[in-house]
Amino acid sequence: MIDPSAQAELIIAFANTVDIEDETDALADTAGLARWLADAGLTTSTPVVTAEGHDRCHRFRSGVRELLGTGRGLRLGLLGQLEEPQPALVLDAGLRQP
Repeated sequence: MIDPSAQAELIIAFANTVDIEDETDALADTAGLARWLADAGLTTSTPVVTAEGHDRCHRFRSGVRELLGTGRGLRLGLLGQLEEPQPALVLDAGLRQP
């Protein structure tokens, strides 16, 4: 089995920001999302996260979790083939840096 690239690990970490069993969500609010983006190194400063951006990010995360949960992402080879960082995947969810 191929180990996931660093970029794929980032996507997995993003998907795992919610834990259904423990009922925790690192992205529960706009501040949590902004903190996660900064901690993940996707921005050089803490971004301003709008309510709309927060909602879009939650929907995006749900889609990523669904894709990973079905194994479809693995079948498509997405996790092993990301070669460049893809911060736009998350930042394009409507977030803006100050």
